[in-house]
Amino acid sequence: MAKKKAEKEARARGILVSTIAKIQDLDPVHGGKWREGMLKHYFERLAELMLYQQGIDQPNSLSVRVLAQRLRDALDRETVA
Repeated sequence: MAKKKAEKEARARGILVSTIAKIQDLDPVHGGKWREGMLKHYFERLAELMLYQQGIDQPNSLSVRVLAQRLRDALDRETVA
């Protein structure tokens, strides 16, 4: 049971990371406002998922935004390096 749950959680994280990567690969059309909005949205969903998987049932918006920004900064550094 725990193995199946862990696989499901890993698959959910993988889907969100894959979606973020696809959006990051898009050319910023019309100033990139749509792209930035979508990246913000999906990074926040990934942060919510990660907080939930760590045992926080109702993460507050501040913790979600902070973690989302940290994730984005970490992924941006990886793509630059």
